[in-house]
Amino acid sequence: MSDSQEPPALAHIEKTLADSYRKEIDQEENVWRSLPFFAATLALQLAALFQVIGRLPAETGIVALISLLLVAASLLSGLGALAFVVSSIFPAQFRYLAITRICSTIRGI
Repeated sequence: MSDSQEPPALAHIEKTLADSYRKEIDQEENVWRSLPFFAATLALQLAALFQVIGRLPAETGIVALISLLLVAASLLSGLGALAFVVSSIFPAQFRYLAITRICSTIRGI
């Protein structure tokens, strides 16, 4: 069967797979583009936490306990965000299509 006699369903499937592949590559690149923004946000959060830690109430009581718990929760949420960033950039094994097949699909050959 030549390309001109290709069944419409097969052409549709091939186009759909090529589009999803391009979207996957684009999403993979978006992670790397957004890393400086995550780093800046986490740095601001750490700077704010160190300012707050210096102003915590010195007395022992319910106010000091609540303040300490809120700071600890904020620190844990920052560490959780950092863990999610690390997991998003952790090396993964991808199986890519052969480059000649990608080029021929994109060009419509």
